[in-house]
Amino acid sequence: EVVALRGRVVEPAWLRERPGELPQVVCLIAAQALQDAAGTWRETAGHLRLMVDLVQPLPAPPEWRAGAELEIVGRLVRPSVAGQPGGFDYRQWLRTQG
Repeated sequence: EVVALRGRVVEPAWLRERPGELPQVVCLIAAQALQDAAGTWRETAGHLRLMVDLVQPLPAPPEWRAGAELEIVGRLVRPSVAGQPGGFDYRQWLRTQG
């Protein structure tokens, strides 16, 4: 489901590059409002890690500095948990990041 979200950048954007995958711009967002299906904006709170796949190379990450206000349209995806007992739990790691 596609949603619209308003928020504030908590940590500046950075470029994530991995072999065999599209590069991504990544930053931490403090959510402030979420638009419902009727188009009404509702206050919300919490943090999310924004990951934007780049279909074209950029010379540098966007200028999303800490404190910048953003309005984002996209899909919210819950982070995965450890696939094997004792494996890395990305969801839990994100919780420790604030």
